[in-house]
Amino acid sequence: MIKHGKSLEEIGADMLLKNIHDSAFYGKWISAKASVNATIDNDKNSFNINMRMCRDSAIWVSVSPLLGIEAVRVLLTPDTVRFLDRINHEYKVSGYKLINDLLNSGNLDFETASNTQNGYACNVVLASKGYPDAYGKGSVVTGIERAEALGAYVFQAGTAEQNGEIVSAGGRVVGVCAHGTTLRDAVNLAYRAVDEIKFDGKTYRRDIAARAL
Repeated sequence: MIKHGKSLEEIGADMLLKNIHDSAFYGKWISAKASVNATIDNDKNSFNINMRMCRDSAIWVSVSPLLGIEAVRVLLTPDTVRFLDRINHEYKVSGYKLINDLLNSGNLDFETASNTQNGYACNVVLASKGYPDAYGKGSVVTGIERAEALGAYVFQAGTAEQNGEIVSAGGRVVGVCAHGTTLRDAVNLAYRAVDEIKFDGKTYRRDIAARAL
């Protein structure tokens, strides 16, 4: 027997975004994996990272070469860093100065490390004028370093290197991604970073993220 029910209500984009936000999952435990290719001192290295985090309590990170043997294990708590180097048979317990020295950074703490796993992110695509139809190529792209200095991440998609400069080479040139403890923080930082990046015909939208605020 077929029963005729009510038709689905058209709720619109704003209500859909609100429903997604209200239904978001905020678990106490978070697990993640990553495969990384990095060049260190002109040597190419590949390794896997496993991470587990207990919200507001601890972050556990394991680093293994592609052969699968764990090389480094790090345990971060709000006030302590425990670092196990299996290759050199070393175990260290310290504050966050140890991690900051290794990363050549001065501002990493437990809250910052936790916020990379929690909160909100906003990504803005900077496209060539005319995309997705005909568009030009070869415009010099500047400001990526300034954007990243603000704390944003710039992912190059349609770019190429030409005479030592980065130039546009596709429809979607770069993606500018920012993280924040609130969605508004993430959106504001993303567009501050967008303003730093320049190239002829730079085109992007402001309305999509605004719908979720």
